[in-house]
Amino acid sequence: MAIPLALSSCGEEETTTGDTSEQERLALEEKVETMLESKHKLTFNDDGSFRVLIIADTHMNADADVLKIQAVRDRIKLLVDKEKPNLVIFTGDNTIYSSNAVILRRNLAVLVGYLEEKQIPWCHVYGNHDHENAVDLAKQQEIYESYEYCISKDVTDLSGTGTYVHGVYNKDGSLGSLIWLIDSGAYVDKSKYPGYYDFIKEDQISWYKESSLLIKEYNNGTSVKGIMAFHIPLIENRVAYNNVGNSEVVYEFTGGVNEAMCPSEVDTSLLETIFELGDIKANVTGHDHVNDYMINYQGVKLTSSPNLSDLTYYTASLQGSRVFDLNMSTMDNVPTYVEYVIERLNSNDY
Repeated sequence: MAIPLALSSCGEEETTTGDTSEQERLALEEKVETMLESKHKLTFNDDGSFRVLIIADTHMNADADVLKIQAVRDRIKLLVDKEKPNLVIFTGDNTIYSSNAVILRRNLAVLVGYLEEKQIPWCHVYGNHDHENAVDLAKQQEIYESYEYCISKDVTDLSGTGTYVHGVYNKDGSLGSLIWLIDSGAYVDKSKYPGYYDFIKEDQISWYKESSLLIKEYNNGTSVKGIMAFHIPLIENRVAYNNVGNSEVVYEFTGGVNEAMCPSEVDTSLLETIFELGDIKANVTGHDHVNDYMINYQGVKLTSSPNLSDLTYYTASLQGSRVFDLNMSTMDNVPTYVEYVIERLNSNDY
């Protein structure tokens, strides 16, 4: 809902609020509302809460062991029934080895069938292994968006596929929070960049900054706080972990780093921009399958969501999904935890 305009009592053709003309204000509203447009509007519950469930690194492969496929379906159902999310986000490496669009749909049906049945909005970003499908990302995006309750989008003039933002609205229609989703790519050109894994590009970071500032202007000069999701961790996640114990920069640490972090080795300006703007209070990545840490690094919670699947390179040791509870009263320190899948599903269960 647009913020009401101040109307002139003199019948003037153009009125102003501060330095912004009515015409400029209308153009700003149209631009922001187009940016935040969604098939299903996200709205805070009556009690002011909004729950986000993260599902990471399912590696869904229709040719895999049928019991492992069934286990993923069962775990998603278990978590959704227990947590009752308002939104589910898949943080990449969702599917792998899909040889054609039919197989990709079969893989996705395992992941989102119950969400569609329960009419729960969901969205996604891609991981490095999503690039290993034989279906290109443009076609994958088309297939994802064909689902009724998928609210994934793509800002088409940016690097990658599937960078976008959603608003979460208060009951009065005002904008209460934002959920940013960024494509972190797959693998780097080793002749140009260090390391192995890709990174978020400068045009994506510029888009985030410009969009954040536009939304701030739309919101009468107040930043709209929220969270951000992408697949490959930032190099600063490792820096933050190496500073655990230094209370000047790491304010809180929970969970654990149970395998070596595999971030991009390219130092981008994303976290610096997040600090500058002050609107992102937590980010979440997947990629590292059995890491479940939360590092409050200078006021931004850098978090990892563990995998939920026996189709990855770790089969059992730690599985679950990260949860974020957005609430207007707690947006400066967004509550987050991991809901673990406690019961192991194996061949004896079937």
